[in-house]
Amino acid sequence: MTDRASAAQDRAYSGVFQAGATIDGAPTTLRAWRITTPEREHVLELARHLGGVDGKWDGGYELLTDLPSVEIVVEHLAADELTRIEFRLADHPELGTFLFDSSQRTFVEEARALTPKTAARLSLRREPYVFAGGTRWYTRPAIESF
Repeated sequence: MTDRASAAQDRAYSGVFQAGATIDGAPTTLRAWRITTPEREHVLELARHLGGVDGKWDGGYELLTDLPSVEIVVEHLAADELTRIEFRLADHPELGTFLFDSSQRTFVEEARALTPKTAARLSLRREPYVFAGGTRWYTRPAIESF
């Protein structure tokens, strides 16, 4: 079981939002949110409200959504080198508390501007990286209050 899955189980989080997955043995960055949870019933409930494809993975269950962003209400955050955000979905607070963490530099800076009870948009944002040989696109987590 991964550290994130363990955290979800230990703290009784409803699920962990993830920006990546292992596909065919290789780490892959996703363009829409993946939510993992140790509980089958929870992934089915999430799928009813958020849509997407549910399935089993080595640490429990997952929901591969089509959502590149979600509106949240921050419950707790620790913004250090690793930023950990505990939140509820703004439109479905009854689904419980979720977790997302990232050490991506820009995300950490964005998260430092938030406080508990802040309404925010948690996104996977496609951005260009321009270098001498051309441009590559990458996906990074982003968070902004609204």
